[in-house]
Amino acid sequence: MKKQKNRISYPFINCTNCGPRFTIIQDLPYDREKSTMKKFRLCAGCRKEYEDISDRRFHAQPIACLNCGPKYELVNQTSGNRIAQIAQIIDTVADLIRTGKIVAIKGLGGFFIACDAMNEKTVSRLRHLKVREGKPFAVMFANINELKKFVEINESEEKNLLSWRRPIVILKEIKDIATCWRSSSD
Repeated sequence: MKKQKNRISYPFINCTNCGPRFTIIQDLPYDREKSTMKKFRLCAGCRKEYEDISDRRFHAQPIACLNCGPKYELVNQTSGNRIAQIAQIIDTVADLIRTGKIVAIKGLGGFFIACDAMNEKTVSRLRHLKVREGKPFAVMFANINELKKFVEINESEEKNLLSWRRPIVILKEIKDIATCWRSSSD
């Protein structure tokens, strides 16, 4: 069976076993036409995989590729300027976050809000905007070693964080976080 090459570098690729379900469903029964993917008409290649019972993408509702799926676009809320090149989008969003901005990234089933978690002023602004003064935010780290610089992790928590499930785990912050930040950014 000839495999499609149009998923190489496709930013919305997902696992057919554990990909988005509850975040894209709009009605029952769960089928593509009753999900947020309904407006993206499948190309011939994806349609063939979606309908072939022997294919691993059979009846995978979020199936898509560079030809038929959603595409990234960065929109400046103030100026209305738009960027469509993925490399330029990534560089621009990284610069925005680095300079203390808060960005909203729309995915298949909702929005992901991102900012520099080490920028106290930005985090305070986000807490105010989200009316979330004391509730923890999810924070992502490149790896377990970077995470250990900022939080206490016991053996059980580390095992969960490194498992294939990669769950969200609420961890205890190291008391002198400012010292940790200065030593890790030197």
